[in-house]
Amino acid sequence: MALFLFTALAAPHQVALAQNPEEQTQSKSADTIRPRLYLSADKISFIKSRFEQPPYSKFWQFVKAKADQYVNEPVTAKSMEKEIIRSLGDRIPYMAMAYLLTGRETYLAGTRRLMNVLCAYPDWDGNRDLGAAHLLFGMSVAYDWLYGEWTQEERARFRATM
Repeated sequence: MALFLFTALAAPHQVALAQNPEEQTQSKSADTIRPRLYLSADKISFIKSRFEQPPYSKFWQFVKAKADQYVNEPVTAKSMEKEIIRSLGDRIPYMAMAYLLTGRETYLAGTRRLMNVLCAYPDWDGNRDLGAAHLLFGMSVAYDWLYGEWTQEERARFRATM
């Protein structure tokens, strides 16, 4: 939750002034402007330029610690149980944010691996509680944030799953 609160509040006034929305929509269609959930290219640039300075450094340490923990953590049959499944959806945005801020392929690979595992989860429709909501939230955020990194086939699979 802290990750999204931070991204939503990160320099909103500087970012809003940095672009003219009318010019943006004239130069690109709404379908090609990515990311658009919680972040923009300007917000990413703003955070990258300051993530080694307080208070952003504290945020970055938190995100990096989470991403480093999740990036190679195996997903087991036990973690796919309904009671635990929601934590898997929560992992994805940390790795996606770490990739956006560093460009390190290991974070992209971890995000890709987990999203593909979740696409194989058989019970999204039958899981109508918070577990499914967390999976959908994590996957939709990463789908948007890393849109340009996904292949056409991955995009189609992720959309079909969500």
